[in-house]
Amino acid sequence: MLRRVVGFFLIAAVLSLVMQALNLLSVFQIEIPLIIAIAVGGAAIAEVAFPTWQARFERESALRDEQARAIREGCFTLPSGKLPQVRQLSDPLAWGVHPTAASSGSDVVPFVPRDVDEELRAQLTKNAFVLVVGDSTAGKSRCAFEAVRAVLPRHTLIIPTAVGSIAATLKAAERYSRCVLWLDDINRWFASPELTREAISQLLTPGKRRHRVVVATLRAAEADNWSTMPEEATALDTYRKVQDLLKLARLFRLDRLFSPAERERARDYVSDARIADALEHADEYGLAEYLANGPQRWEEWQNAWSVNTNPQAPTHPRGAALVAAAVDLRRAGYVSPIPRALLEEVHGIYLEQRGGERLNPEPLARAWRWATSPREGTTRLLTPYGAERVDVFDYLVDEVQRRTPAGNHVPDQVIVTALVYASAADARSIGTTAYAQGRYRLAERAYRQAYNADLTEHGLTHPDTLTSRNNLASVLRELGRPDEAEEI
Repeated sequence: MLRRVVGFFLIAAVLSLVMQALNLLSVFQIEIPLIIAIAVGGAAIAEVAFPTWQARFERESALRDEQARAIREGCFTLPSGKLPQVRQLSDPLAWGVHPTAASSGSDVVPFVPRDVDEELRAQLTKNAFVLVVGDSTAGKSRCAFEAVRAVLPRHTLIIPTAVGSIAATLKAAERYSRCVLWLDDINRWFASPELTREAISQLLTPGKRRHRVVVATLRAAEADNWSTMPEEATALDTYRKVQDLLKLARLFRLDRLFSPAERERARDYVSDARIADALEHADEYGLAEYLANGPQRWEEWQNAWSVNTNPQAPTHPRGAALVAAAVDLRRAGYVSPIPRALLEEVHGIYLEQRGGERLNPEPLARAWRWATSPREGTTRLLTPYGAERVDVFDYLVDEVQRRTPAGNHVPDQVIVTALVYASAADARSIGTTAYAQGRYRLAERAYRQAYNADLTEHGLTHPDTLTSRNNLASVLRELGRPDEAEEI
């Protein structure tokens, strides 16, 4: 960029000198034909070329400004507005690592080396796409975080900040020859048409002094969902796209329970009371799982459904219903932070299923305080995102998925209401989930909403619009409406 700016002003300076030369020839009445011809020719070139060069410079500047704005809006940046280097972001929580209980020492629990560390770190020395898969709270993000920090401290770090920001992050990554694209919980971006095998392959193309790495994590439950394509979903571009993308990754599996070797290494850190406590429960829970308070939060949520009759020991059935609604919205495919207004609108469905007013539910404000309060300075059931949205502890989502019988889906009414609040990316994701479950009318509603939103925002030929259009055609065929599908 600096070279282009300097070049533009050098051209402007040269052309200015040519114009001044003409003026000097006139003032001093110089009539040498060759000199006059050169000056007049230069002036003619200046008059014709300079506006063209100026317009080109202004277009390129506007494009760079637009790209920089997209990167700022779609990627994590430092207060200066610049993308950080890996070494500048030392807090694992900023990378998506689950918090752990605070102690008298550091709030960040010491990292216990995992069995995959050596191989994972070796892979990061190459242009590579690595994917760490494991249960919620198995320690995926922390393991990947430590590996990246150890191997690539001076690489530019690119972290998308919103569901619709994948295009911006890919553009950002293309601008840097040495960078890490960090995709924690990569399933949040599966509905983005830009996240493809081709895009990642292009990003990782070897080149002189080029070292780019894509590091992603994926919960095992999500990996299973996407790796085993339902027969009824074979027509969907999204499923094929995701499977092709995952085949490109170098896979590292992280078990929830620590191996004997990992437990032995953990004993080197028992001076931290949290690790010592977790080791006492290592036969039943993984260390990372226990440190993130996953089992404890599950029990607390289940206990909150009890009838609220004792003022000295109040329960929180309404708060439990807010959490249940958030869990089901994630199960339905809602990938963005969830609007509080949406949870307030649908949580009554879950409250009624458990007994409704017979539970003597607490006021809504008290329910929100309970659901969003940190426990032991660590994990919340619902984590606030600004004033209007929340996220749900993914451990609860995985536990519900494991315990829910096949075919027991999120209620239609919840999905229909969710679509009122859904972005185009959320609607696409909800549609894909409903399609895979054979709920074609819900899928049609979601895909049509995504298509109309993409068409309005991007136009007919944008990849998002084309994906939504194809998905809508697929579901119309499943509904026995081939003429409409053909038209789409």
